[in-house]
Amino acid sequence: MRRGEGTECALYTCVRSKGVPSCRECELSSCPVLEAGEEMECSLARNLAGKRGGRSLVEALLDLRSMRQGHSAADLPPRLMQRLPLYLVALHELSRDGVQRVAAAELGLRIGISAASVRKDLSAVGHWGRRGAGYSVDVLSENLRRAAGLAEPRHAAWLGCERLSRYPGVIEDFRSVGCIISAVFCDDGRHVGQEVGGLIVKPVRELPQSARSLGLTVAVIAPESDLAQEVAEIAASAGISSILNLTDRIVLPAQGATIEDVSPLRGLVSLLLRTPTADKSEVFAREAGRRDS
Repeated sequence: MRRGEGTECALYTCVRSKGVPSCRECELSSCPVLEAGEEMECSLARNLAGKRGGRSLVEALLDLRSMRQGHSAADLPPRLMQRLPLYLVALHELSRDGVQRVAAAELGLRIGISAASVRKDLSAVGHWGRRGAGYSVDVLSENLRRAAGLAEPRHAAWLGCERLSRYPGVIEDFRSVGCIISAVFCDDGRHVGQEVGGLIVKPVRELPQSARSLGLTVAVIAPESDLAQEVAEIAASAGISSILNLTDRIVLPAQGATIEDVSPLRGLVSLLLRTPTADKSEVFAREAGRRDS
């Protein structure tokens, strides 16, 4: 609020311009009124401060905003941590399709949970949608990443340029969740010096130097499977602490680096273990036919 009687409240003006009932419903990640650094004292503010046990309206507003911004991944409920990748991928797909707002029910359908579960999850990070208007896709994605400690982008090295050249859209997909592919490397000299995804392919031997100069903390390994372990060890020795393995080869821990495997073959085996055999499928079909008749 601005100093002086008869002057319109800055917070009221801001809230009214955004069409929300109060600051609690604001979806911005930062407060433009607070960032403007204006004096916010008036008789109304003093009255409210008295009713809040001596806390000023500004302090209350800062506390409210800190509920959204003061989280780390360790503070999030386990159920939300498990579903966080699903939320971020679903929001990325919505944004890519040009969708600006999404209802809790639709978001729940995309990740396989109820609308009530969505609202409960999102309330844990202090994000409130507008009744009847749903959630802002971009703001919700930003707030979830901020709550999980993903607001600061990580820089990644991609090792194995042929796969990246076939799927150049993965660069933007990674960027949407805060991971920037900053360098591409290849063990095959034929590709060194070529451009892939706007980046010049470098030889793998230059990875340690690039890791230091570019601040690389993530490595995505996608070379020929028989090179997976060797490439992972090179990345770990360069000081890269997190490795995403896209090959079908099992990669053993390398110098304390965390390794996440995303193998199509292992995913297929997991799926087949839950897939009924032909005999069971025939039984299911007969039972379904009897229910329908």
